Order: sequence, then structure tokens, then C-alpha cells
Amino acid sequence: MTIKLNDVLVPITNFYENLNGGSSLTAVNTFLVTKESEFPDIADLEGMDIVECVITNADGVRIPTQGFYKRVNAISITYDDRNQYYTANIILGTEVI
Repeated sequence: MTIKLNDVLVPITNFYENLNGGSSLTAVNTFLVTKESEFPDIADLEGMDIVECVITNADGVRIPTQGFYKRVNAISITYDDRNQYYTANIILGTEVI
């Protein structure tokens, strides 16, 4: 699955939306870290104003979102060494800050 933010395509494994009050969407990329792992560089996305936000599954089907997202509000990354999972979160908001 991928999320396209303007002209930037980012692999994700899932996403979830919070529709209470100011809507937000968190796009998540979680993967098992191995010697062959590639870590996408998403740091430059923080603060990006969004004109286009498209989520597409592995079959090329566009997955609809409920909110209209205008900005990348935050990026958070975690790594759990117990199970060797790396997780990157891209948090989108509906308001331009």
C-alpha cells in the first residue's frame, strides 16, 4: 500500500483516521528490521502543505479517506528491539498551522 502526498510516494502498511473534532489521519509503515531493510527517508515531509493525498492498495485500488487533509503535522518513529519492528507514523491534519 502507498500514500501519495503531492508528488511524494511513501510505502505504508496501514492507516487510521480520527474523525472527532479536527480530523487527522495517521499513515503507518511497520516492518521487521533485517540486514536488507531499507528505511524510507520521510523527515522532509513534516510541515508539508498537501494538495493531493491518495492512498492506494497493492492491487492499485484507491482507498477513500473521510477527511480532507491539508498538512503533514508530525512524523513519529519507533523501534522495538524485542521484536525488531520499526514503525514510522506520518500524521496528517485538516488545518494548515
